[in-house]
Amino acid sequence: MTPGNPPRLGARRISLRGMDLRRARWRVIVLLLPLVILAVALIDPHLVTGIDPLHTDPRATLRAPSAAHLFGTDRLGRDVFSRVVHGTRYSVGIGLAATTLCVLAGVLWGLLSALAPAWLDEVSNRFLDAIGAFPGVLLCLVLITFTGTGSANLVVALAIAGTPRLARLVRSNARGALSMHHTTQAIIMGLTRRHVIGVHVLPRALAGVPHLAALEVGAAILTASGLSFIGLGVQPPTPEWGAMMSEGRLVLRIAWWPSVFPGIATVAVVLLCALIGHGLSTAAPSATSETRNRS
Repeated sequence: MTPGNPPRLGARRISLRGMDLRRARWRVIVLLLPLVILAVALIDPHLVTGIDPLHTDPRATLRAPSAAHLFGTDRLGRDVFSRVVHGTRYSVGIGLAATTLCVLAGVLWGLLSALAPAWLDEVSNRFLDAIGAFPGVLLCLVLITFTGTGSANLVVALAIAGTPRLARLVRSNARGALSMHHTTQAIIMGLTRRHVIGVHVLPRALAGVPHLAALEVGAAILTASGLSFIGLGVQPPTPEWGAMMSEGRLVLRIAWWPSVFPGIATVAVVLLCALIGHGLSTAAPSATSETRNRS
């Protein structure tokens, strides 16, 4: 081994780190741009388009995409681009609301189950298994059949369907944290239960939750669109992507744009959620190792 080898290895490592940093920057840019567009559409769709999504024009029915109507018009003469943009509030909003409820319920349930006596933890697990045995779409169908259609009922149904996955994850993480040496040491030292849970258990119990939550947003948007497509979710004339695709299929043979553009928006947002989830999952191991080193 020559004396010149270590500097070469060091230079190679530096170049690899530089490449990783450049890739990370491009990933951030690629994800940030659509996120900004989604945020604007959620906060105020009128900043993107000033056309009323409910305005009908019998003289402009089924117009092909053009400069006047970027995504064309539907069978009632409504501007499809405006409806897709305003539909972000409903489709993405439903996914975010359902996931927020799902995360809150899952974290609380998982923590309580991990801290509960063994028999109560077993009952909780069996109940979660019973709910999780049903596919998410089927469970939502059953719940909506009893509660009725509408955005609020759809959000609750989606939250119930997604809660078992998060509850199991948090419970598993919390039980692992409770069995760690530093947690046992804190209990022996006489620290309060609140301190032990807040400092030693909760941070580790939440590991993986952001990653799973990002995936849940995409799954909720996809499920909500599917339910609206078959008439069990958001009802027309509300500009929700699934409902728009359902209306567009009636004229699919003569006009493809009323159903294709909402479908593209749905797939794009679901893929974006998957990419965010993947990014969070790759970032999680380094954060976990740093936390372990500190403790």
